[in-house]
Amino acid sequence: MSLVASLVASCLVFSLGAAPASNQVHFTIWYEHNNATNKIVVDQQQLLSNWWDYESRLEFTRGRTLFQRAQLVKKLDYESLKKHFPELAQIIARIEREVFIAHCDGRINFDPDRGSAKHDKFWVSAQKNGQCLDIEKLAGDILGAILSQQHSDILARVVTVAPKRESEILEKIVLRSSFFTKYEDNAPRECNISLAMEAFDGLVIPKGETVSFNDVVGPRIRARGYQEAKIIVDGEFVPGVGGGVCQASTTVFNAVLLSGLKIIESHNHSLPISYVPLGRDAMVSSVADLRFKNDTDDTLYVDAKVIDNGPSNKASVRIYGAACSVRYAPRVEVKALELQREIQGEIPKIMQGMCFNTGIQWFYQESIIAEGRNAKEALTYLDVFNGDELVHSKLVRKSKYKGKPRIVEYRRHEIPPQPTADTREQSNSYNITWKDRISTYVRGAGTRAS
Repeated sequence: MSLVASLVASCLVFSLGAAPASNQVHFTIWYEHNNATNKIVVDQQQLLSNWWDYESRLEFTRGRTLFQRAQLVKKLDYESLKKHFPELAQIIARIEREVFIAHCDGRINFDPDRGSAKHDKFWVSAQKNGQCLDIEKLAGDILGAILSQQHSDILARVVTVAPKRESEILEKIVLRSSFFTKYEDNAPRECNISLAMEAFDGLVIPKGETVSFNDVVGPRIRARGYQEAKIIVDGEFVPGVGGGVCQASTTVFNAVLLSGLKIIESHNHSLPISYVPLGRDAMVSSVADLRFKNDTDDTLYVDAKVIDNGPSNKASVRIYGAACSVRYAPRVEVKALELQREIQGEIPKIMQGMCFNTGIQWFYQESIIAEGRNAKEALTYLDVFNGDELVHSKLVRKSKYKGKPRIVEYRRHEIPPQPTADTREQSNSYNITWKDRISTYVRGAGTRAS
């Protein structure tokens, strides 16, 4: 059988000979590339001519032959070959580049509806073996052949490089964060929340990518199935198409916070909402978006669901990806602002007095028609913990929520005269004590007028 016919399993064959008397060595290098057998014939003179200039060659070799240089080698490996035979290392590197085929670890597939456990939702496909030259064995065999000065056939192996095991790839994917909000039965609102959550369900976010809630969900219009439900406009709840979508964006926002991702844009509602605390909401509209960036080093996967539990339903978001080395915890500081007052009607110019003809004492007292509500300011922080130690805290957003002014009016109250036996004495008594009687009335029965 010929030497070429013996090349199997993508192996390379080197035919090496030596002339002991002259210490001249020549190689015939055989290798498979692109389903063809290739060869490179090299002798010592050709190797010498490959040096970039004569002075460099002379300085390096000092006139020594391949055999004489091989005698200086202490270890038959690739590092020694590169050190003492750079011209041979170039030839091996060329062959290595030609026979190299990169392996493929495959593609991670994600289906959030494929089972309930994490390992059911992910699987790997399109894996492929690769190959590379066994450089260490080849270098050692060549150095050994040069030292032996014998004709040698060197079998150079091409090694199969297998992809990573599926279990090894998938074990790095963990649940980074999860968050849910609750909502009551309301068919139009439930429909809108469900449509928005479906748009995020199964979303794959490559590293470095910025996600826009409005881009993912799209326009909230009737033609796309959205219905009319309550929305907030200018601090009031009014009917509007797409009401409830902000609950979906709020759920996504909190899952993103817990995952430690970079928030690029978020907005609070003008009024407090019931399903999350102040500072943890994320309002979206045609002009306001929720945007965040996958600033991790790995791909992220989103599992977004609505869970119908009868009277109490849930919108749930889970984010999968590489494990966090730290723990993220949102924190909100809320401050009540000064309560505003609004006076209904006119403010009396004179607040109290007495009618001397009738003896009736009168006064005006402030009465509350509507209690009102303080406006509030919320500072949302993201705390970063290493174990139980707080290592960093950053401000995510400053939010302001509208209040309602306290509505008051001034009401007139009268105190009838108290009859006495002596009218003159009674009149003098009124003249002296009417202010005291008003104060007593305000502290007692008068307070019930409000």
